[in-house]
Amino acid sequence: MDKQFQKSFKALVDFLFIVLSPFIRLFTYVTETTKRKIIFGAASFISLIVLIFVLFSVLQQKWTNDQLRIIEWLINTDRVNSSDIKQFINEHETIGPHVLEFPIATDVSVIQTFVVKDYFKNNDFIVVDDQLPAWFLDKVEKPSHRTTLYGRILLKPSTTESIIKALNGQDNAETQLAEIYNLVTAQKNGQDGILLTKAFIGNIFFVRGADNQLHSIYVLWIGSRWVVGPGETPGENYRWSIGRQVFSRT
Repeated sequence: MDKQFQKSFKALVDFLFIVLSPFIRLFTYVTETTKRKIIFGAASFISLIVLIFVLFSVLQQKWTNDQLRIIEWLINTDRVNSSDIKQFINEHETIGPHVLEFPIATDVSVIQTFVVKDYFKNNDFIVVDDQLPAWFLDKVEKPSHRTTLYGRILLKPSTTESIIKALNGQDNAETQLAEIYNLVTAQKNGQDGILLTKAFIGNIFFVRGADNQLHSIYVLWIGSRWVVGPGETPGENYRWSIGRQVFSRT
């Protein structure tokens, strides 16, 4: 019996004791007919509560197991293995409020001015989605020092806004297009690396565009090339599916 079930069962017993205590005290002062009615009513009430509790426990466990199986199927086996996920669930009982877990770090160097359209449009291993707006290709980024990015697996469907909140704000979430390009170049043939490549599950980055607004974009390996396309902006209701990898500065 796991810890969550034990806590829930104890709470159920406490609840039943509080609800039935007044009837137990009155039990000695009523007639036999009334006693039988009280017993029948209490038994029916307890049976209904226990049935609801059992169904809730089964559904809750099924939800956790489904999440586990989906995450195991989505992520690269060399990125996070099943034992790590099981350990996480055992330690936290359920996924609950945890949005992003299993961090991995990578160092990225950008040593020159980065004109986005000169790099993303002039190669044979990246396809830029036609729906990506002008803020993307019009951007020019200044050189920067060697930086570290962290990739984390998304554990439950989440909006862009909730992901940024989990990363403690836009400053921590923001990355550079030059950094994305360097990561993609390191895996330009779809080989294993920090970017997820399996099961058509993309990687999520947050980039400040030429319009000075923070945007989300996805980077997805489709079997022969990488696709870079628009995600959602903060405040929209679209939910990214679990198993995707989110990159940030912390």
